[in-house]
Amino acid sequence: MHGEEVAYFRKVNFLHKWVEDHLNEGRETNCEPIPFHLEAMAGLIKTCNEVLHHPERGPELLPTMGRFFFGSEEYDEWYLKDVEAVRDALWNILDTELARHPATPHQYVYISSW
Repeated sequence: MHGEEVAYFRKVNFLHKWVEDHLNEGRETNCEPIPFHLEAMAGLIKTCNEVLHHPERGPELLPTMGRFFFGSEEYDEWYLKDVEAVRDALWNILDTELARHPATPHQYVYISSW
């Protein structure tokens, strides 16, 4: 696979759960590339914004998950910092794509390694 890394997250398990639920038909994933289209990124940005404005909705909208080495399952300030970091990274990707005005946008994938 050719390409460059545009974002990296460590132990942000709500993101992994979101990808499995929304991009991989609820199936577990590990080390396989999952297509991550711009429309899905925009939807996740919207969800992140909702959680940042209403943190009490985190468990409902961006639930954490537990697996071996998956990090914290708490809905605390670190969780909210991760939500903000995911939102900002995705926004940067979308902003870059919008600035390019491409006929064909870049293709993005999510790859995890647990």
